[in-house]
Amino acid sequence: MQQELGPITRDVGPLKIPELFQQILEFVDPEDLDSLSLVCRSWTEAVLDAKWRKGLVKLSRLLSQLAPLCAHEQSCRIQELNLIHGKEALDWQTFDRHSHKFTAIHVDMAIGPISTQIIRNHLEGSLCPNLITLKIDPAGTCDEHEAEEPWSNTLRLFETKQLRSIEVGGIAEDPEIRAILDAVLAHNTVELESLKIHINDEVTCSRILASLPQGKAPHLETLDLTVHDGFVLDDVIHNMQFSSLLHLTLSSPDQGIVVDNFGLSQIFRLIPHLRSLSIIDNIQIVNPILETVLDSVTPWSLLDMSPNAQNLERLCVTLQDSNIEYGIKRNPSTGKQLPALKHLTF
Repeated sequence: MQQELGPITRDVGPLKIPELFQQILEFVDPEDLDSLSLVCRSWTEAVLDAKWRKGLVKLSRLLSQLAPLCAHEQSCRIQELNLIHGKEALDWQTFDRHSHKFTAIHVDMAIGPISTQIIRNHLEGSLCPNLITLKIDPAGTCDEHEAEEPWSNTLRLFETKQLRSIEVGGIAEDPEIRAILDAVLAHNTVELESLKIHINDEVTCSRILASLPQGKAPHLETLDLTVHDGFVLDDVIHNMQFSSLLHLTLSSPDQGIVVDNFGLSQIFRLIPHLRSLSIIDNIQIVNPILETVLDSVTPWSLLDMSPNAQNLERLCVTLQDSNIEYGIKRNPSTGKQLPALKHLTF
């Protein structure tokens, strides 16, 4: 249970500081006291109680990382900074003064000028030289974004010093996020091993893939694409030439994936060493000349496996036509064309 101590005077007037905060303050180095303006300078006594109830745990974590909590930790480097409450101002000078200490940053706020500056400066190598992990939730908890789908609220960049995994969501309508993503893909993809894109539109998805030609992501092994508004398979994958890609997942839960009657064999021509292929949430087979959905096709007109498919170990495909599904399951040539197959799901 929190106990209120006597009022402490700050620029914003008298504040009643809970006991836990008072204990933290006792261990804060004098040079770090200015950092507390990140938290309290915009507060007023009228809203203090509500602020404490919602933010005390996160605030205590933040303050504990701005200064050691005990004497033997004097030399410890700050491991993480959490910037909470997107509508509150960030003290740029304070952040800049401590930036060399950060190894991890989580920005839980709407992308704005300050947070964009932090990210861009880091990508240019002029800020946070020891940063390993950067996580950005661009929509955060701001009221105007509360109605959005959870998948659309996150842009995560892991291990940004030598980037190995990118997870992208909800960037289609946000120019700031697009600019950040472009900078990431331009400078940090040499060691990239995993790329996950969960967005709305096919155009943005294609643009992201086009910015990752072979040579920029030579070690990419896992690619997971979810495009909610649907996409034409050939339009998305025609630029894919990832020699090391082993695992590919394609999904469109709202509108489905459209493939032409040449089936999926193009995937295996472009990705010769693919071991795992998952295509989920509806497929429509379309004649590219007549632009009509085909009602009757043979199973292997969809899955016309080239010799490159012989390394495939896992195959998962969702089809709209039950006859196609049945035919693929019962096709006696499955074992011959896919000798390495261990998992088959339709």
